[in-house]
Amino acid sequence: MDLAVKDFYHSSHQILFAKIKQLHEAKSPVALDTVWASLSDEQREALKSASYLSSLLDGIPPSVDLNHHIGI
Repeated sequence: MDLAVKDFYHSSHQILFAKIKQLHEAKSPVALDTVWASLSDEQREALKSASYLSSLLDGIPPSVDLNHHIGI
């Protein structure tokens, strides 16, 4: 069973899931900074702030994509 955007109740979660899926399918790094940078102004406004996005990561150990962070 695959997850779909419609499986998420909150519109903010739908936006984030769609963006993360898009980045993953493009074989781009999926990290807080890449997700936020790839959102449109309208999507960012719907999420209200980057702090909302980062709050979703509270308590989750970060995965390290060393190659991505070397290029920053």
